[in-house]
Amino acid sequence: GFKIIPGDMVKEMIEGFSTGSMYLEKISEKQDTTINEIRNLGSNISNTLNSRFEKIETEIIKIKAKLEMSSS
Repeated sequence: GFKIIPGDMVKEMIEGFSTGSMYLEKISEKQDTTINEIRNLGSNISNTLNSRFEKIETEIIKIKAKLEMSSS
C-alpha cells in the first residue's frame, strides 16, 4: 500500500495546473494534426475527382465526335 501525504496547498495546485496545462497542450497538438490531415484528405479527394472528371469529359468529346461522324 501507500500513504498520501499532502503537501503545501499552493504547491499542490501549481503542480495540478501544470499537469493539466501539459495535457491540454498535447490535446491541442493532436487536434491541429487531425485538422491538417482532414484538409489534406479533402485536397486529395478534390484533385482525384477533378482528374477523373477531366477524363470523363475527354471521353464524352470522343464519343460525340464518333456519333457525329456516324450520323453524317
